[in-house]
Amino acid sequence: MHSYASLMTGSQNGTVILPGNADKSLFIQSVQSGQMPKRGSPLSPSQISLLVQWVNSGAKNN
Repeated sequence: MHSYASLMTGSQNGTVILPGNADKSLFIQSVQSGQMPKRGSPLSPSQISLLVQWVNSGAKNN
């Protein structure tokens, strides 16, 4: 993940964020499972919750 634009473009796996639907977003699934971030410590539950809220609220670039 390098930028908002690249995140919203997706990956070789297709769309990774479905704005308004964190449950179906590959990005959130990867964070929740510990697959992301690939380097460094896993995100805390509060950090994951913040990302879920962001996606569920439309994943806007603000």
